[in-house]
Amino acid sequence: MRHLISSLVAALSFAILACTTVPGDKTLLDFLGDGATTRETALFKLGEPSGTFDRDRILTYRIGSPKDGGYLLLHPHAAGTEYNWSAEPGVTLYSLVLVFDEKDILVKHSLVRVR
Repeated sequence: MRHLISSLVAALSFAILACTTVPGDKTLLDFLGDGATTRETALFKLGEPSGTFDRDRILTYRIGSPKDGGYLLLHPHAAGTEYNWSAEPGVTLYSLVLVFDEKDILVKHSLVRVR
């Protein structure tokens, strides 16, 4: 009986956690400023990019925006739930594109909606 109760509690806990959505961070991208943000700062704040182009002058990141309007960083090589967020209803997907100059200063950034 004790084992049955423990199993039920574990199953219910898992079901509750599986149904909760991860809240978005409304300040995740606030540090980005064209002409001010360094490549080093972007890498420190956002981690490994999902893609690099033009000899690492352009970095791209996968970003999700849940219903609450914040942002979630979708890690490119992480296993598990990060990629499943895209299947969750109400999550809008974006590519964050960061373009740096030869001195590693951010020239332009944009969020491009992925369909």
